[in-house]
Amino acid sequence: MGRGVVHFEIGGQDADGLQSFYAKQFGWKITGTPMGYGIVDTKAPAKSKGINGGISGPPPDGPESWVTFYVEVPSIDASLSKIEAAGGTTVVPRTVLPGMVTFAQFADPSGNVVGLVESDVPAEPKKKAARPTATKKKASKKKASKKKASKKKASKKAAKKVSNKKAGKKSAKKASPKKKTRAGKLRKKKR
Repeated sequence: MGRGVVHFEIGGQDADGLQSFYAKQFGWKITGTPMGYGIVDTKAPAKSKGINGGISGPPPDGPESWVTFYVEVPSIDASLSKIEAAGGTTVVPRTVLPGMVTFAQFADPSGNVVGLVESDVPAEPKKKAARPTATKKKASKKKASKKKASKKKASKKAAKKVSNKKAGKKSAKKASPKKKTRAGKLRKKKR
């Protein structure tokens, strides 16, 4: 199954001039962003299958002007692997803009730069729960070690009681003429 072209970009030295030019020539609505990127709504009717795009100034280390398009793919990483195996090169690796788009760019064997867009829009990052502070961590470690110590102490006490009972029974049988009954009362041992 073929992959659809879903976005285009046009860039040049005078981004504002290009945005005005294309808006006037084709009736496109262009919304500027703080980054100087103009988001293009071509206002194409649904039947025409037109796509939207963007118009911007040149990237810091890129060409002075360019035109490119973006192809929607299920996996950018898998697509870049195939492209590189066929002689293309990665220009911009897989990049995630949370809540907006996941994209990459590659150069074909002739040097033309084309973009890739993943089908799913990446989720906004969730706010992380506050991590416990160092003092809270230390306090919980102290609490855990106290618990361990008290368990050890309790098991030592229990072992000591058992050994004392055994030793006490032996000595009581030999030395004491009295015997404890179940009710805990003392009575004289019958001889």
